[in-house]
Amino acid sequence: MTPQDSATMLIYEQTANERLRMFLRIEFLTRQFEHHCSTSDTSYWDARAAVRTLLEFFNLIRQRNIKMDLISELDQRLTWLQMLRDAPGVDPGRLDETVQLHQDLRSRAHGLRYPLHQHLSDYELLNALSQRIPLPGCTSEADQPLYANWLRRNPVSHHAMLQEWYEPARAVTEIACTILDLMRRSSDFAPVTAQRGWYEQQLDPARPHQMIRIRLPASSAFYPEISVTTKSFSIVFRDGGNLATLRPRQTVMNVEFDLACCLF
Repeated sequence: MTPQDSATMLIYEQTANERLRMFLRIEFLTRQFEHHCSTSDTSYWDARAAVRTLLEFFNLIRQRNIKMDLISELDQRLTWLQMLRDAPGVDPGRLDETVQLHQDLRSRAHGLRYPLHQHLSDYELLNALSQRIPLPGCTSEADQPLYANWLRRNPVSHHAMLQEWYEPARAVTEIACTILDLMRRSSDFAPVTAQRGWYEQQLDPARPHQMIRIRLPASSAFYPEISVTTKSFSIVFRDGGNLATLRPRQTVMNVEFDLACCLF
């Protein structure tokens, strides 16, 4: 998607695979962190947001063995690639390049030092913040004077320190984002219509459907709720134009949207 497209279109993604859902969350938090660290002169509020995102990121990957998740996903993908070796219409040269890419990613995943968040324990500031951030308003100057001191002292150094704290996770994000990028490029969008806000489609259980992607104009008042299983998926479009309702209702209008069922 070009920058111009991203300003006018909105893409919703869903997967039945919890491992890939973790990768999507990693990608989201990485984008958020990089946004707040986009310049070397990080502002006070950007530094606050970046620290919070960083701790949220490490808390997320702490919940699972992300190293094994990456290796398992790459092993599965390599198995699928080998099954394509004798399939009609497959370009052997391109297949070999893709296999090599996955093998390189797998080697990087094996080389990860685990646990990834171990370095955070070396910083009293991060130890204190990781315990206080879940509590509303508890990172103020009154609650965290050390944090306040660091934020106000030499803002130029914040960017370098934030990047240092993030560095152990960089390989994880690069591997996860590469997997997601390959998956997204495996299927093109096609126009479809949800009759009275409802769409359902069967999936071939013999094929590795990994992700459902929906593209709508960013100005659309409708948003999708996607339910995915290994055999089918369904989409309910709800009207998000009135946030005062307890639960937005399914629209009775036909909704035209673009759909991509990513296979690999």
